Amino acid sequence: MKQGKGTFLQGLLFFSVLGVIFIMRCFHLFQLVVSCLAVLVATAGQVQAGVITYTDKTSFMAALASSSMDNFDNLPAGFFAGPHNRTVGAYTYQATAVNGFYRVGSGSDSWLSTNIATDPIEFTINAGGPTAIGGFFFATNLSGALTNSTVSVSINGGLFGQSVSTNSATNFFGWVSTDGTQISSLRVSTTDANTYPTVNDLILGQANFSAVPEPTSLAMFGIGASVAGITAARRRRREKQQKTTA
Repeated sequence: MKQGKGTFLQGLLFFSVLGVIFIMRCFHLFQLVVSCLAVLVATAGQVQAGVITYTDKTSFMAALASSSMDNFDNLPAGFFAGPHNRTVGAYTYQATAVNGFYRVGSGSDSWLSTNIATDPIEFTINAGGPTAIGGFFFATNLSGALTNSTVSVSINGGLFGQSVSTNSATNFFGWVSTDGTQISSLRVSTTDANTYPTVNDLILGQANFSAVPEPTSLAMFGIGASVAGITAARRRRREKQQKTTA
């Protein structure tokens, strides 16, 4: 009887240990799933409904098959009323601001800004059907000098947008379609008092669809990278533990 009872307890202990190991494995799997979902959500912030957001001009330009840039160097001096119609390459667009525009800039480099602080600039694309748009978006003060402010930029009626606090005249935002969706509008605004939304080097172009990854591909790549990173980290942890035990 004593031997039978001991065998039973050993078996119970064995299966208890197995149960603990199983629970730990499930917990690790749960952590892995949560990590993958976090990567997917983060990726979705940059890749949505066939449009990819860029914050780097070089990467943006690499995703285009063709482009035309409006550097605004031929703007009227000082104040001028809107709407203001412009043509750049194969594209025509209209810029509007409630209280008109003001030409500012640094030296020979002209920037498009508003006449009244915090008035947004609205761009409406009238011809050319671009599938990509980007540029430098920042804020200036009453004197037309660069200043720090939160700048918000959105396209297609606010469907896609970015916002950042910046005092850089090379703060870049760009959007590239992966499914042929045309860019029909762009809006630039600032939220801080006494700051004027300002634009330079507005780029309109056509996406190079062979160079632009599909949103689902980017999301899966992000998940795969996350899984690989977690697996590698666990492997290194196991190896370290084995060396410590040895």
